[in-house]
Amino acid sequence: MFLNTLSISEKTVRTDLKKKMPSGTVETEKRGGRQDHLQEEDKQRRDKIKAHIDRFPRMESHYCRSKSTRDYLHSDLNQKKMYEMFLAECCVPEGLSASYTTYCDVLKSHNISFHNPKKDQCKICENFRKGDSEKKKELMCMYEQHNKEKYAVRKIKEQAKNNTDG
Repeated sequence: MFLNTLSISEKTVRTDLKKKMPSGTVETEKRGGRQDHLQEEDKQRRDKIKAHIDRFPRMESHYCRSKSTRDYLHSDLNQKKMYEMFLAECCVPEGLSASYTTYCDVLKSHNISFHNPKKDQCKICENFRKGDSEKKKELMCMYEQHNKEKYAVRKIKEQAKNNTDG
């Protein structure tokens, strides 16, 4: 009858009729996918990796990277070194390890780079960001003046660029 037209077997139709729900739809398949307890372990691993990555001090984008949203780590670090530190510090005591690929995926999702650009933060900005609250109070006046000068120079540079283009 119509089974040959649709190229399906009688068993397929019987199975679908058995799995038919009162709403008229067929229940979802239970094949494949990650089991709940494995998904929970994956989440714990990723959280542990995130916590490890967040411990490293970051340098914001500055000067030539002012429009970039990427954060930068010290140029002495790389993915492999960070992963080895992660294994030594986090995985051995607790027994919850993660693969290098998983570690790199989480690192990539944090939008972090290791590249050491030619132009980086000036000492005033770096000292202000790294300092504790007392040091920041001391540096606040100098830092504000520095920022005013920085924006004034950027404005002059932009005007000069516009004058030469026109």
